[in-house]
Amino acid sequence: MKLPKQVLPKRLLIRLVIVAVAGIFAWFNGGKYSEKAKSNSATTSQTAANPSLKEGDFDVFLNCKLINHEHNDGDSFHVAHGGSQIEYRLYYVDTPESRDKPYDNHQKRVKEQGLDMGGLSYKETISLGKKAKKFTTKLLKQNDFDIYTKHELVYGGPREYAFVRLQYQGKSQWLHEILAKENLARVHTWGTATPEGQSYKKHKSYLQSLTSY
Repeated sequence: MKLPKQVLPKRLLIRLVIVAVAGIFAWFNGGKYSEKAKSNSATTSQTAANPSLKEGDFDVFLNCKLINHEHNDGDSFHVAHGGSQIEYRLYYVDTPESRDKPYDNHQKRVKEQGLDMGGLSYKETISLGKKAKKFTTKLLKQNDFDIYTKHELVYGGPREYAFVRLQYQGKSQWLHEILAKENLARVHTWGTATPEGQSYKKHKSYLQSLTSY
């Protein structure tokens, strides 16, 4: 016996077509918007400002200004440029901690810094850290300075590694080199080829030759 064909009511068929079309539209736009959201999430406030110019792999921000901040130190500080406020950490050099803290890892770090810088005591190392902080703060406050960065994050962020160019003793110099020359920092942190193209290995060796501790 032949069974009769099941025919969907016309109203139900129209409703199913509308739902299907709406679903396809939502999927298309949802994917589009999610890609846009993904793209926006990758653009952080850290890198929002447009660089003044480009030198090789480096974005260069000219005429930057120091921002007063409680966490500024001899090798790490907050900077304003192009409407953005960013904390930068110098390549290559590590100034001693400028404060005593009761944490084991902090005290271990201070002892390592003192040992690397001529066998200083814990107290002497903290004192040198305060001197380095004061020195860097004064230099960056005296003049506008230029930031060279590839936006490499320090331990995952939010700080970025950078080179700093400024006027010192009547000529343009790199801040990390000045700190090494003044025996206010040890050569001990992340490095990269310099904006002039000197390799990491050669530049590290050069910095070590500047110190006298």
